[in-house]
Amino acid sequence: NLHGQIDLERVRYAKRAFRRRYASRTNLDKLFGQYDKTNKGFVDARDLHEQAEKIGMGLSLDEA
Repeated sequence: NLHGQIDLERVRYAKRAFRRRYASRTNLDKLFGQYDKTNKGFVDARDLHEQAEKIGMGLSLDEA
């Protein structure tokens, strides 16, 4: 449980920002390919954290 260890408002903001940016299916497919660099078939917190850093969101690994 990460309660008290992460800023939940930042997590909510990040979720909204990702949803707005990647709302269409085409964008979602591109996004998945960019995030799943190791082709494991899913996106994990580390993948999300790395991409958030690239676009300047500054999420911690726990927040991702």
